Amino acid sequence: MTELENKVLDAIERQRLVPRPYFVFFAKRSVFWSLTVLSIVLGALSVAVLLFAISDYYATGWRTFDNLPLDDLILSIPAFWLVSMPLFMASAYYGLRHTRRGYRFRPATIVALCVTASIGLGVLFYFFEAGRLVNDLLAANIASYREQTEVPFDKWSRPDEGFLGGTVETVDGTKSLRLKDFHDKEWLVDISGAVITLDNAIADEGDIAIRGVKTGPSEFRAETIEEFD
Repeated sequence: MTELENKVLDAIERQRLVPRPYFVFFAKRSVFWSLTVLSIVLGALSVAVLLFAISDYYATGWRTFDNLPLDDLILSIPAFWLVSMPLFMASAYYGLRHTRRGYRFRPATIVALCVTASIGLGVLFYFFEAGRLVNDLLAANIASYREQTEVPFDKWSRPDEGFLGGTVETVDGTKSLRLKDFHDKEWLVDISGAVITLDNAIADEGDIAIRGVKTGPSEFRAETIEEFD
């Protein structure tokens, strides 16, 4: 027996080391792999929700990229994933490092692989309507999420029901204004009897929200004019 072998045996005897059952290692590794898979799935759902939010803005009146409120889109990403991602990435790294060939992976490589997997799976989830389902679930159960991600374009694109919104083109004193709605249709709006609650002059306001009555194919009589929000 070599000197090294003797030292190893002495260390085992001195520290009273005993072999652990295989299921202990298997259970430990399974926990870390489960966290890794959970991180990827949550990330994929977040990507699906983000893609749904973008498509929803487009479908309900988004005209140009400048109209897309990126801060609201960021808020549409489940915060749990953003907060827990570092923990899950650390778990993924630890789990991979303890596999037979795990030493070959660098932390940056592991993170990049997990993020790439989340994006790819998220696109797939989006096409299967998972983004819409998660968004509806969060909106139904979390009031703050619902308030931050509600798309207002559709609400103010119903002139037949008395709701008209859009961008002010020109203003004729206190008599009327021309407005381009969220579908690029132009309206002549009678504002002579409207109650106006704006912080700025109408011509400087940009997008506004009008309650009133449709009086013609492209005419509208305003009863109230307020900020578009």
